[in-house]
Amino acid sequence: MDQDSSVGSSQGERHISRKRKLDEEFAQFKSENLDLHSTMSELEKYLQEKPIDTDEENFDILQYWKQNCGLYPTLAKMARDFLSVQASSVASESAFSTAGRLTDHLRTSMNSETIECLVCSKDWFGPKEEAFDLNKYLPLIRRSDQ
Repeated sequence: MDQDSSVGSSQGERHISRKRKLDEEFAQFKSENLDLHSTMSELEKYLQEKPIDTDEENFDILQYWKQNCGLYPTLAKMARDFLSVQASSVASESAFSTAGRLTDHLRTSMNSETIECLVCSKDWFGPKEEAFDLNKYLPLIRRSDQ
């Protein structure tokens, strides 16, 4: 009789263990679906909100998203990514201008990596107010192309 009760007891424990495991898996599934649903409805909640008065003189859109990052975490992150992009292309135009001065009809034999190195080193290390002197870098260029 003791054997029967121990077998029944172990089967009962396995059943409870299996039920606990199923309950845990279901709870995890439910929480994942709630997270997905709340992420999807974040945009809907934002769109249902009263429009923001952007005509105010001291309105700062980045500050708005910083204050509302708890309410709309995904949208706030996207706003930071898109709104913090540099508004001016002066730096890139300057780089292309420098590259244009480096490559003329006399220097067309330089490969693209060398030109890239020159433009970047000028931007990183060169003084901003002084003109870029290619002759200073020619020995390095010749060594890197060999």
